[in-house]
Amino acid sequence: MMIPLVDFGFGTALNTVLLGIAIWELRRHNIMANVLTAYPVIGLFFWTLAEVALRNRVDHAPLVYTVLMGSIGVSAVTDQTAGYILDIVTLPSCAFAIVTETSSAAGFHPLIGAFAVSGAMLVLYTITRRRGLGLGDVKLAAVSGTLLGPQTGLISLGVSFVLGGCMAGLLMLSGRASPKMTMPFAPYIAAGLLTVLTLAPA
Repeated sequence: MMIPLVDFGFGTALNTVLLGIAIWELRRHNIMANVLTAYPVIGLFFWTLAEVALRNRVDHAPLVYTVLMGSIGVSAVTDQTAGYILDIVTLPSCAFAIVTETSSAAGFHPLIGAFAVSGAMLVLYTITRRRGLGLGDVKLAAVSGTLLGPQTGLISLGVSFVLGGCMAGLLMLSGRASPKMTMPFAPYIAAGLLTVLTLAPA
């Protein structure tokens, strides 16, 4: 499948801006992170490729789709490298999409998706008493729900937990992790979303 260069350039530019905002916020709070090392940058590059390739799997305006996907990709990078999902990245992206789409043909579908998926995460956050999940994960789930809607968003969330659980199991079997060890969850939210979009009909 050919990747449209204009879409890829636009996605790269927007993701770079979001990444710059994230780095500025981390440094403002004196949080050191390896955000600009090779693996995160390469990962974001391939995320942008996937973002463009899967564009026709959801019914959103191009700008809204790119903002939401960029927010999820950058959040996965910052969570993996610094352990933080930043409100300055997730909340404005989610609010922009909901306000924009509510006045379009999508109606309240993105808003319902945001409440459904983040609500499910909030229940888990409460049940686990903040062990393993943070409020940043809840807010990122809202972004995913805004993008996918309630039903597909909840499926994506389920896939995220399956992928995260499989990785945790592999790490423990290999002796590289213990049951008390915590893992950043944003990369698995991103992976679950990509999995669902890839399997969705074009």
